[in-house]
Amino acid sequence: HPVYCLSVVGTQNAHNLISVSTDGRLCSWSLDMLSQPQEILELQHRQSKAIAAMCLAFPHNDVNNFVVGSEEGAVYSACRHGSKAGVTETYEGHQAPVTGIDTHKVQEGIDLSHLFLTSSFDWTIKLWNLKENKPL
Repeated sequence: HPVYCLSVVGTQNAHNLISVSTDGRLCSWSLDMLSQPQEILELQHRQSKAIAAMCLAFPHNDVNNFVVGSEEGAVYSACRHGSKAGVTETYEGHQAPVTGIDTHKVQEGIDLSHLFLTSSFDWTIKLWNLKENKPL
């Protein structure tokens, strides 16, 4: 299955490469050993159906929580570790594959890290709040 998105997460001295693919697998890779992933998380929703991931983004300074856009047009929030590892929320609003996603960066004194933006083959971009499952 194709890998459509990569992201580097962590600190300057300790970081991992994260990949997502259309088979619903999120893999964490050590840059020192790219022959096999260090960690694999199966991204699933409703009736254990795999999420065909097209893009992902991590909020600023967060290596655990992330948002992922899918081939069917939905967006999901998820976390990599802990008792709630996997998909935690579904956001519906696009009618075609989500091709891009990004989170708002934290700026001095203003924290808008709960906001994220998506683009889609449906010719729209949408602004979202992590606390609401419909676009703003």
